[in-house]
Amino acid sequence: MKKFIALSLALVLALGLCACGSSTIAASPAASPTASAAPTATAKPIVTGLIGFSFPTSNNEFWQYCINYFEEACKQLGCEGYYDDCNNDTAEQLTDVEAMISKGIKALILAPQDSSVCAGICGICSKAGIPVVIIDRTPSNDVTVGKDYITFIGPDDETCGYNQAVALIKAGATKLVAIVGYKGTSVAEGRYAGLQKALKEYPNVKLLGEEWPGENQDEGDQAFRNLYSAYPDLNGVWCYNDSHGLAVANVKQEYGIQDKVVSGGMDGLSPAVDAIKAGTMSLTSGGHYMMPAMAAVILFDAMNGIKYDGAAATKLTLMVITKDTADDYLKNYINSTETIDWASRSKALNADAVYDFATLFSKK
Repeated sequence: MKKFIALSLALVLALGLCACGSSTIAASPAASPTASAAPTATAKPIVTGLIGFSFPTSNNEFWQYCINYFEEACKQLGCEGYYDDCNNDTAEQLTDVEAMISKGIKALILAPQDSSVCAGICGICSKAGIPVVIIDRTPSNDVTVGKDYITFIGPDDETCGYNQAVALIKAGATKLVAIVGYKGTSVAEGRYAGLQKALKEYPNVKLLGEEWPGENQDEGDQAFRNLYSAYPDLNGVWCYNDSHGLAVANVKQEYGIQDKVVSGGMDGLSPAVDAIKAGTMSLTSGGHYMMPAMAAVILFDAMNGIKYDGAAATKLTLMVITKDTADDYLKNYINSTETIDWASRSKALNADAVYDFATLFSKK
């Protein structure tokens, strides 16, 4: 059952999780154009409106982070935001977007459950004159960038998966198991490709087994119990995301094998960072929860008649968080009271703005 919940978050990364279905975010007045972009007597007024955000599931802290950044960007741009998760159901995602169009969205951020939904959703948005930016999961080949959607923003999943695998191997793992996400999604397949790349470089390391259970913590919990039962001599667990990584960390403690088995995760969630500091996880990587805010800036500009001139696809190199960097990551991102100035990145509000989101992490 979906619930309508209003979020009022003072910080970009307020971490109180809520049961989340669809919700509307109130707008703040749009920032005034900067001096270099001062309007002339014939300048058009700034256009604002409702921006929609459709994503796979609210049962994962990563997407809560995404909502927080989406909310902050919408407020800075003077827009309202409306978001809804599809409960990992492709049919529901199409229905959700149809409802958003009926509600009056002027633009859509689409984080597809998988690539199969992209053509249908982009098609109905095109008929309604609604621009789309796709994030996180690579769209299918039956949609065309610049025609069906403006651009794609997502993580460099292969590098992310590779980095985790190498870190686990260097920490002593020689008998690995893998807990992956949904088959056929670019995120899961890309991260798994990174694992396979690492295994080719370290032929003495064996992948004993793998499961593709989904994305949530309870699914990761059961998958690891299954794998440990089948391969009790394993000494490393490669995890598709932090939800799986935290599940493994909990089971390791339950079984008393935390000193025997090294494990990691991906997404940069605060509980995962805490687990790294406690020594129950080796690393995570993240920062890509900023994707919806980046997309909101591009869509806001499109609503104001500004043609996108950035990259067709932006692959974000994620921050790697280990025990050595955990405190800095928490200070600068999770616990920081400093918000990113998204309005300054809009060409409608700042004529000098450049779409350079790939370098954002190094500039905070």
